[in-house]
Amino acid sequence: MTTAAGPAPLVVVLQDVICRGASAAEGFLAAGCEVIRFTASGDWRSTLRSIDRALAPSESRAGGRVACFVSLDAARYIRRECPGLARGLFLDEDRLRVQCWSGILPNSMQLNRGFILLPFGQLAQRRRQLEALFGDAFFIRPDSAMKTFAGTPVSAENFEAEVSALRQIHKLHGDELVVVDRGREIGPVEWRFWLADGDIVTHAPYSFTGTAANVMPEGLMDLAREAAARLEGWCNPVVADFAQEMGGPLRLVELNALSTSGIYPGADTTAIARLLDSLILVPDTLPASEASPCMFCSS
Repeated sequence: MTTAAGPAPLVVVLQDVICRGASAAEGFLAAGCEVIRFTASGDWRSTLRSIDRALAPSESRAGGRVACFVSLDAARYIRRECPGLARGLFLDEDRLRVQCWSGILPNSMQLNRGFILLPFGQLAQRRRQLEALFGDAFFIRPDSAMKTFAGTPVSAENFEAEVSALRQIHKLHGDELVVVDRGREIGPVEWRFWLADGDIVTHAPYSFTGTAANVMPEGLMDLAREAAARLEGWCNPVVADFAQEMGGPLRLVELNALSTSGIYPGADTTAIARLLDSLILVPDTLPASEASPCMFCSS
């Protein structure tokens, strides 16, 4: 779709829940992207199918370039039902498993550096073994980046009851592989870094306690650049979350996919758009001058 005027604008599909208080669309629009916004309420599945049809190649419209920023539930649905939008998902499920990325980065960089992997169905009957390894406080999370449940601390004392509650609330199967580690405390503020091509694209702090982050911890930029350098060519782009371990150094908390990571105030979405513009290839379809606009797009 490259012409003398260049490739058609990148279409960004942006779900409201991914914008964690940030005006993410403004940065994408400033970079020349077309933005399609949709909400997590109502029949969002039908909305996604409609967007997918609107962006599909036809006699009057080229397939175009697309990038999705959506919830994990929406990403699952797009993978199953929306082949056009699926091209715009930056979500490498295999490489973003904890068991995979933890082997690429130094153990000393990672918060959960002593973890073991167990099937969820084995947890309750392994309590004594886990107590011997980790003491009386554990942390468990899915191995998968698709996060069937959020990472959570659990106590040895109430372990069986808490595991049973997790199973019922999230309808978990016994073969779900989970990460188990010692419970570790971190500071109230985490820092999210968007990484690509061996460097930092942008970053933003966030907190679940309402704590403001005015000053970036010393050494954090260097730690993020080291992670970016080690991940280049392995999982690119990727989103990395860092935090201060209580009584210890800065640590990598986890890696997440670009398409399903929340965008917080302070993140430069214009920089993210420039990155995607360089990464997403132009489909070999209609010239941009012959393509009809998408009725969902704003620019």
